[in-house]
Amino acid sequence: MPKYHSGGRNKAKRVKIHLDKCRRKNKRSNNNSAEVLSDISVLESRPSTSAASNKSSLSDDNEQDGLSFISDSFCSSIVQSTAMTMQQQTSISKFVTTATSNQKDELDLQVARFFFSANIPFNVVENLEFTKLLKKLRPGYEPPNRKQISSELLVKINEGVINLMKNDLADDSAVTLIQDGWSTFSNDPIIAHSIHSKNKPYLISAIDTGSQSKTAEYCAQAAKDAIKIAKETFNKDVFAVCTDNENKMSKMRKHLQAEAPKLITFGCSAHFLNLVEKDVSPKSIVKHIIAIHKYFRNHHQPHGWLLEKGGLMPQLPNDTRWNSQLDCLQTYISNHSLYVDIRGEHMESIDPSIGSLIDNLSIQREAINLYAQLKIVGVALDKLQADDTTLSEAVEIWQSLIHNEKLALYKDDILKRFKKAIVPCHFLANLTDPKYEGRTLDRSQEKEAEEWLNEVYPEFMPGYYAFKLKDANCFPTYLFNDSVKSTTSATNWWRIIERI
Repeated sequence: MPKYHSGGRNKAKRVKIHLDKCRRKNKRSNNNSAEVLSDISVLESRPSTSAASNKSSLSDDNEQDGLSFISDSFCSSIVQSTAMTMQQQTSISKFVTTATSNQKDELDLQVARFFFSANIPFNVVENLEFTKLLKKLRPGYEPPNRKQISSELLVKINEGVINLMKNDLADDSAVTLIQDGWSTFSNDPIIAHSIHSKNKPYLISAIDTGSQSKTAEYCAQAAKDAIKIAKETFNKDVFAVCTDNENKMSKMRKHLQAEAPKLITFGCSAHFLNLVEKDVSPKSIVKHIIAIHKYFRNHHQPHGWLLEKGGLMPQLPNDTRWNSQLDCLQTYISNHSLYVDIRGEHMESIDPSIGSLIDNLSIQREAINLYAQLKIVGVALDKLQADDTTLSEAVEIWQSLIHNEKLALYKDDILKRFKKAIVPCHFLANLTDPKYEGRTLDRSQEKEAEEWLNEVYPEFMPGYYAFKLKDANCFPTYLFNDSVKSTTSATNWWRIIERI
């Protein structure tokens, strides 16, 4: 018996060592865990180690493997330990952040929107620091390259914008087309078209004209192409076209009207009013201010002295930048005391001709008086270029300048621009605006509007006179109350009439 028990204990120890090795190996390879479990299943199938139940069945084979001496509880503990070891193993995917296909698509589109909205060169997306930034913000995300941004992503964003525009324009049957031209940073000539509705513009085309000369005929054809886009893409009819006021643009508008007599065309009042600022600015005064400004802009040392004193950057007038005449005077008046200080501190370094202009206090007085006058025009210009300004309101703004006593010396200049900017449809809009009803118009202007309406839209003449007479059968009296007229836009007022 002692020999029997001693042998069993030794063999049990060997099995324990074997299982310990298996567990360690299991940590290195998941495949080996199946072998360990196989050995354990053998142990569990062995009979109990109870002496009473095994005395009569002992054999040389039993003694050789010694497995019958391992208890059920020991086997069970091994099974549980191995199972727990397998459960504790963690997949490496839990330590890696990845973007799903849908998430990547959304991120790509947002990156593209950023580039398009900020007008950033597409190759910046491949900049090392930019890609590192994106990966820090979203580990596992691989940003698009410049080819993707300039092709498939651009197409998707464009389609999305067009769909949004369609939704915004859904309730409008007709729109105004605006044509304008400019140059890019690389001096490429562009002709752009936008449609205006609900006080909001929507860009619908931008044409790189390349070497093509922007003649009146070319611009007219570009406008007709844009009108076609408005109809085919957005299902909107263009009833009016607005352009700037170059001579070729006036000729272009005549081309359009010849082909479509009912099409309303007019020049931009804001452009004309910007020219008024130039008209009312005496060259004898402005030229001296420009000379001083250029000196402090273009000479490094005087420019540095001005910056050290906290001066403003001197602004120069520009025909294409609105209110630039006003900005020129404003920066001169603000900087004048600094110019005087710099002149006194660096008398030997300042150009004598510029120094004499700075010393001339009459220039300062004239600048202050001129600024007060131009400020009136500048405020009017800001109103004209607002997105929600109507043709009716444009007439009122012009009339306020014509009859302003402070601008009496420049009345002829203002009238000259007014006659070019305002056309019969402006007068008609003012006459049919319940807020104004043409009260500031003279009889000749009223007659001009009526003759135009009778020639182009004769079917509206009865309604026009019914409005003018405030016919209660067509227009409820309460809609002419001051409280209604003062708080309701002309557009909304007429929409109410349509529903009555």
